[in-house]
Amino acid sequence: MPRSDELFNRLAGNRFFTKIDLRSGYHQIRVAAADQPKTAFRSRFDHYEFTVMPFGLANAPATFQRAMNDIFRDILEQYVPIYLDYILVYSRTLEKHLRHLRDVLDRLRRHGFYTKLSKCRFAQHKVNFLGHYVSDQGLHMDDAKITAIAEWPVLTSAKQLHSFLGLTSYYSDCPIAYYSRQLLPAEINYTADERELRVRAVSEFHNQAAAGHMGFHKTLAHVSRLYIWSKRKDFVKDYVAERPTCKEVNSANRLPYSLLQTLPIPEGRWQSISMDFIGPLRPPTPCGHDVILVVVDRFTKRARFVPCRYAISAREVADIVFDRVVCDHDLPLSIISGRDPRFTS
Repeated sequence: MPRSDELFNRLAGNRFFTKIDLRSGYHQIRVAAADQPKTAFRSRFDHYEFTVMPFGLANAPATFQRAMNDIFRDILEQYVPIYLDYILVYSRTLEKHLRHLRDVLDRLRRHGFYTKLSKCRFAQHKVNFLGHYVSDQGLHMDDAKITAIAEWPVLTSAKQLHSFLGLTSYYSDCPIAYYSRQLLPAEINYTADERELRVRAVSEFHNQAAAGHMGFHKTLAHVSRLYIWSKRKDFVKDYVAERPTCKEVNSANRLPYSLLQTLPIPEGRWQSISMDFIGPLRPPTPCGHDVILVVVDRFTKRARFVPCRYAISAREVADIVFDRVVCDHDLPLSIISGRDPRFTS
């Protein structure tokens, strides 16, 4: 029998899925005439023998799986994982998926197998397969199974315990949460409530909207006003350092300034421009112009020189760029300039 985790591993990176369920799959396997007496049973009406493979025989699963493997042997590792009478077809594109699906259905027709249409799902982005939801986003537990585990009644017998452990162990590879590090020997002695309360105490000051994700020193100062425990400073420092938002905006996480790097070369004319001012020039022109706005196409090095006033506003600069560049050459993909307020405001 195939391992379910190995079947799931093949599905990574695919976007289209079709689930095919055979109609009473075991009954579509004929029992050899010489072996039919081995399936005999008797009721109060008469003596009977199965002519097709019944459910419940010790070797029935292996026999059925071997039959499926023989039919799809050359494509099992490509786009068709099979677990007994559950067949899944997966593909990255819709065009490939239609070809794969036609191949699978043709093989079933040639070998005389029938599907149950009400249980089949065709060209879906998300399907239920072997108790899991499979999609292009990954593998997820079946919501119905999660509800069943959460609402499981109090166990009163060994049989109920066996059923519960069987269900939960099947989902043992779906962790509830992940740990960030291994606890120190001294920390193992802390109760779970104590560890959780420490996190709540720090998050109360650090994560609230009004706090604005304060840094380590401010967070420590606020926590220390109300809470005390050993190694409080190290705990707060680690907590702040591990926050995703703080990692994104903390300037200490940026690469240090080093040698300047050349900008990438544009792919076409006027796709990327650079701008700067020359001046102030003295004396100004009769029209009051005392600076020159220089706009350079970085691909052809062609330049536009526009006389203007030093006191020009950001809105006026935008109007000049629109009239002299955008109207003639379309909107550039990137604009490079200095930190002049007329460019950044």
